[in-house]
Amino acid sequence: MFPELAGTRVSHSWCGFVAYTFDELMHVGRHEGLHYAMGCCGAGVGTASYFGMRVGQQVLGLAEGLTALDGLAFQARPFYTGNPWFLAPSVRYYRWRDRRG
Repeated sequence: MFPELAGTRVSHSWCGFVAYTFDELMHVGRHEGLHYAMGCCGAGVGTASYFGMRVGQQVLGLAEGLTALDGLAFQARPFYTGNPWFLAPSVRYYRWRDRRG
């Protein structure tokens, strides 16, 4: 995939699933006294640092901690129970679409 790195030794790697919210937006808020910033949708390094700072400002009661993503409602999907059964068929469908051009 990266021929320029052929002689490079890899000491660490990461592999895992990336969670996405249904609206593909990060959510910032407070629920039952717990502040949260979640749903980075694959962009966690930058956004988690930024929104972590904003949540910290909110905990301190500072107005600059407020964001456009505060208190967004979480979207749901019919028949979704927490098991992403639809991922494999969705990936196959989009691969098929990509091959069609």
